[in-house]
Amino acid sequence: MQQILQDIQKILRIDSSQMETKTNMPFGQGIFDTLHYFLNLAETMGFKTINYDNYIAEVIYEGTTEEKFAVLCHLDTVPIGNGWTQNPFGEDIVDGKLYGRGSMDNKAIAVICLHCLNALKKENFKPRKTIHLIVGCNEENGWQCIAYYKQKATLPEIGFTPDGNFPVIYAEKGILHANIHFKIDNAPFFSIATGEQLNMVCDRATATCTSHFAQVLDNLKLMPQDIPKEITIHRGHVITRNTSTNSSSCLVIAHGKSAHASHPERGDNALYKLLCFFAPYNADIQKIKELFVDDTMQLQTLNDTSGYLTYAANVATFQENTLTIGIDIRYPASMKQEDILNIFDKHQLQYELLHCQNPIFHSPDSPLIQTLYKIYKEKTGRRDKPMAIGGGTYARALKFGVAFGPQLNDEEDSIHQPNEYIFIKNISLYFDIYKEAIFRLTK
Repeated sequence: MQQILQDIQKILRIDSSQMETKTNMPFGQGIFDTLHYFLNLAETMGFKTINYDNYIAEVIYEGTTEEKFAVLCHLDTVPIGNGWTQNPFGEDIVDGKLYGRGSMDNKAIAVICLHCLNALKKENFKPRKTIHLIVGCNEENGWQCIAYYKQKATLPEIGFTPDGNFPVIYAEKGILHANIHFKIDNAPFFSIATGEQLNMVCDRATATCTSHFAQVLDNLKLMPQDIPKEITIHRGHVITRNTSTNSSSCLVIAHGKSAHASHPERGDNALYKLLCFFAPYNADIQKIKELFVDDTMQLQTLNDTSGYLTYAANVATFQENTLTIGIDIRYPASMKQEDILNIFDKHQLQYELLHCQNPIFHSPDSPLIQTLYKIYKEKTGRRDKPMAIGGGTYARALKFGVAFGPQLNDEEDSIHQPNEYIFIKNISLYFDIYKEAIFRLTK
C-alpha cells in the first residue's frame, strides 16, 4: 500500500482544476499534467493507453472476447476554494488522513483502480471482457470529455464509476444547471463576485456598492450588533464591522461554507446571505430572496423514492441592471426536466439552460448491482442498503452504469469542501473492494 500512497501524493500535488485553454490543452495546464502523469504511470506498469487529444484517455486491459467493461474515473477537480487549514496538494498527513483536493473526488481513487489492474495482471488474470479504465478531464465542468470520447470511440455499455457512495447507487437524480436573469431597478451595487462554479455551494459573495447605498448605510448609523456576523463591510482600504466611517466606497462581503451542490445543506450559502442583507433596501432583490432563500416556488417539496429536490444558487454576476444567478438543481429521478422548467415558466422567470443530465434509475435487484453489493458486504461486514444520490456521475454515460463507492456512509463527506481528505486506512479497503469487483465482473 505504501507505493499506492506515494503515487496518490504525487498526483495530488498537481492542481487539476480547470484552467485557461492552451494549445493541445483543452482544459488547461494542470489537467494536462495530471493526465500525462497518470498515463505514464500506467505505461510503466505495462498497460496500453489511448489518449484522446487530452480530453479523456483510457488504460486497456485486454480480454479474451470482444465484450467490454468500463471503470470510469475523472482526474479533474473543483477549484481549491477558501477555508483550508491543511495543504491542498497532498503534502499533509494528519491523524491518519491524507489531505488534498481530489483525494476522494476522484484522482486518488483513479490511482487505486489502476493499481488494482496492475495487481490482477501480476497474478496473471486473464479477463474474459476487455477492461477500459477511462479517465476523464472535464467531469466537474460539463462532460466535454465524455462527448469527445463518443466522437472518437465507442463506450462500453456496462461498468461502474468509483465516484459516489457505498454500498452501491441504483438511482441518481436529474441535474439542471441554469442561469436566471433578473432586472433590478436602483440596484444598491454595481458589481458582484461570488462562487467559482455551479456545483459548489458559494462560500464567499462580494458586492461593490454604489456611493448612494454607502451613504444610506452611513445615515443608518448601524452598530456592530446590527450587522449579521456573516457579513463584513469594507470601507475604502479599512475593514470594519460598523459604518461609522465617512466614505463613499463600500464592499459588502458575505461569508459561508462550501459543499458539494448535491448536498447544499452541508454548506452555508454566502450568496443567500448577501441577498438577505440587501433585500430590505430593494424590492427587486427582496423578490429574488423570496425565490431562492424562502423557496416560494416550493421546489424543495418535490420528492420521490430517490429523495427530495435540492437546489443551490451558487454563482452571480451583475451587468446592465441585470442580476444573473446560476443555480444547480438536483431533481427526483421520477421527474423530467420539463417539470422544473414548467415551474420556472409559471413564475415568469427568464432563464437559459447551461447543462442538464437526465436521471438514471436501475432496479436494485439487477445482477450488476447485486454483485457489487455482495462484494461490499463481504469486504466490510456491513449491511447498508443500495441507495439513491443527488450527485451526477459518469454512470449516466453508460447504458447500464452505476456508482460504486468510495464514500462510506458513516464517515464525514469532505468532497468539494475545504480540507478534502482520504483516510489512509481506507486505501487498502478500497483496493480490496475494487480489485474484487473488477475481477468478478470481467472473468
